[in-house]
Amino acid sequence: MFPPGRGNDNIDPGDIYLISVFGTNQMITTEGEELCLKEYREGHHDQMWICETNSNHRIGMRNRQTRRFLGRRAHNHLKCAWPDIVIWESLIFTRLSLGGYSIKVFPDGNDKLEPIERVDNNSPHLKIGEVGTQFGLHKIKNPVFRRFE
Repeated sequence: MFPPGRGNDNIDPGDIYLISVFGTNQMITTEGEELCLKEYREGHHDQMWICETNSNHRIGMRNRQTRRFLGRRAHNHLKCAWPDIVIWESLIFTRLSLGGYSIKVFPDGNDKLEPIERVDNNSPHLKIGEVGTQFGLHKIKNPVFRRFE
């Protein structure tokens, strides 16, 4: 089963998203504070991310299950651990010409943005790296209730 849409949805604060490795059914999923890639499972809150902004207009993705933000922790590890958007939880989404997005974070002790990437093609884990992985954003649309009389 694949996630909804093509993975090219626009990012809007307040909306809920699934984040995939572009063109696959591998979704960024929380396991407590840890992040990993797992196959898409419809309706699972550990794979849902709420886009939020803070007063400094920084964008963050809060996990629907843990209520924590995706971001960097010590030693450039990715986690889902902090309840607020601070510098380490602010994300930069760059739309790629071939589809999907590059997601970048601020690494430890450096002002230069670094992309999020897979550890390798066989691993379900993510890291802060140099090459970057192509991610898809899949907006979960709420069904419209219509009343006919």
